[in-house]
Amino acid sequence: IGIDLGTTYCCVAVYQNQEVEVIPNLIGENSTLSHVAFSDDDIIVGDTAKEKAYLNPQDTIYDVKRMCGRHFDEEKIQRLRKYWPFTIVKGEDGKIQIKVQNKYLPPEQVHGNTDSFEGISRYVFG
Repeated sequence: IGIDLGTTYCCVAVYQNQEVEVIPNLIGENSTLSHVAFSDDDIIVGDTAKEKAYLNPQDTIYDVKRMCGRHFDEEKIQRLRKYWPFTIVKGEDGKIQIKVQNKYLPPEQVHGNTDSFEGISRYVFG
């Protein structure tokens, strides 16, 4: 199984019988929007997360791949953060930390969080 976590979209594919097959998500699309919304009891991904972002914009995270490995003070990050409804702060190491509910997490953890993969898996596989 392969998971492509892109900046804008992600997709899941399997290699079997010498062919790669992209697995459609629950709504039949071959890719899923790279938005993750965190709530107290659930993780929502894709278009549904984006559609519900108005209810919880501060905990609906996107553009995570743009933040991975970056420092908070970089000009590009400072320019982009003006457009994000969620909060980012400077970590002790100078890198970005994203506020998710009441925690601060590095982008790599938000991007590769086990719960996020679980959410993506639930969205793709049901």
